Amino acid sequence: MSPEQARGEELDARTDLFSFGVVLYEMATGRPAFSGSTSALIFDSILHKAPTSPVRLNPDLPPELERIIDKALEKDRDVRCQSAAELRADLKRLKRDTDSGRVAAAVLRPRALEQAAPSASSRRKQWILGIAGALVTILAATTIGLFVSRGPRRTKEMVQQRLTANPSDDPVLAQALSPDGKYLAFADQSGLRLRLVKTAETQRLAQLEVSALAWFSDGTKILATAAEPGHPPALWTVSVLGGAPRELRRDAAHASVSPDGSLVSFLSDFTEDAAHSIWLMSVNGEDARKILAAPQTEWFTALTWSPNGRRIAYVRNSVAGGKYTGTLETSDTNGGG
Repeated sequence: MSPEQARGEELDARTDLFSFGVVLYEMATGRPAFSGSTSALIFDSILHKAPTSPVRLNPDLPPELERIIDKALEKDRDVRCQSAAELRADLKRLKRDTDSGRVAAAVLRPRALEQAAPSASSRRKQWILGIAGALVTILAATTIGLFVSRGPRRTKEMVQQRLTANPSDDPVLAQALSPDGKYLAFADQSGLRLRLVKTAETQRLAQLEVSALAWFSDGTKILATAAEPGHPPALWTVSVLGGAPRELRRDAAHASVSPDGSLVSFLSDFTEDAAHSIWLMSVNGEDARKILAAPQTEWFTALTWSPNGRRIAYVRNSVAGGKYTGTLETSDTNGGG
């Protein structure tokens, strides 16, 4: 996943080139470019950390191959490799120079100064460079071709999977899957918990009476709606990396985080369990502003952001003559139609 994809931004072909660079890095070094014990740590590495130098992990690599990999793994896509054709040309140039011996000579020259006769180590380097050249040819001829002309992909059949097994006297009160689909945050009477979907390994995150959950777009934090007896609901942020939960705002509930992770929409102005207004604020709880209000005979539910982060969908509810009505509406971030 590229940095722009992790941030929920619009994607283009340069995102695929980043992913290709990740594959090439692991082929060259035997290690993943970005790693971590949780999805949150991996996201942090993708967004903020540079991978270890490939040549440091594998001294037998040509320096030019490291330059190509680094170019593909640029976090800013404006300075990343801009097209598959450009990357293919770089790889073919490296293959040509490898075949001609120019790359091998450049790599072997420093140690040749120390040893007058070719050593077994030097011969091994030449053999590795030959193999690397063959891999570059395969990548240039086939793998990049997949990025240039993609065919239709077969959609996998959906398979149901049970994620929790709570008893009837301890039901799941709220749940939300992480942006990468690897983790399930859910709440029951014991509080807020985090489960790794693949292995069902579970840990407790916080002792809160949770009624709604939402993930931050980077997968590192969770927004929880929790209420104490006799108090209005409040929004709390809970880090999946550990630490105490932090109260973000009172009289706020059922939040939704914008795709770019910069804004939070939430419901407020509660009468009993009904919310009569929709608000926006920063992810730090600052600069809160009301964008929509409903009369006491109506209330809002079910906030959801559009994929481009420009609009918010919600349900406007009302009861008239004993008949309930729910209407799906959308608004821009200024409360306009």
